[in-house]
Amino acid sequence: VITNTFKTYSYNGLLPTSFASNLKGFFLEGKGTYPVPYVPQVGIDLIVLSAEVGADITGDYSIGMNFAGPASVLYTGAAYKVHVWVSVGASIGIACAGASGEISVEAKSAGELHSDGQFAIDGTVTLSLGACAYCGAGCCDSDCDDCCDWCVITHCFKDEWCGSKSVGATAHMDNGGASININW
Repeated sequence: VITNTFKTYSYNGLLPTSFASNLKGFFLEGKGTYPVPYVPQVGIDLIVLSAEVGADITGDYSIGMNFAGPASVLYTGAAYKVHVWVSVGASIGIACAGASGEISVEAKSAGELHSDGQFAIDGTVTLSLGACAYCGAGCCDSDCDDCCDWCVITHCFKDEWCGSKSVGATAHMDNGGASININW
């Protein structure tokens, strides 16, 4: 029950591996998402024209100790993400088109120190880009949704194309050595 509740309120929805099966101690995690200061979040929907632009920052910090097992474990982790998005759409009543795009940068780190001297540190950095374009015909608003509930003959028929790409790096270090991987 507690792991399901934890998934709802945590950054990545998972307890650390050494805490997931047997926890005798504590684990605290705090997460928050906030608008980027001085960057307005604007959204308008005028049926024939819609636009949205915004940016937010998500941060997370966790700390815990587990006294189960032969060695106690101290855990700490942090994650930060900046997300920026923009979209625009238009309609002339019988046709519509629009596009959207987003970019995010995320950095995560986590570490464990065991009382028997074992340790592990992991880190990731990821840059993600995404974009969509759409068009439609029929009785359409600027998002290519049906522009009225009573339009039974000429619904809006929408086609959409989306794509995304992520690049990143992961690093790991423990008592056995270190590694870095680039992910394209």
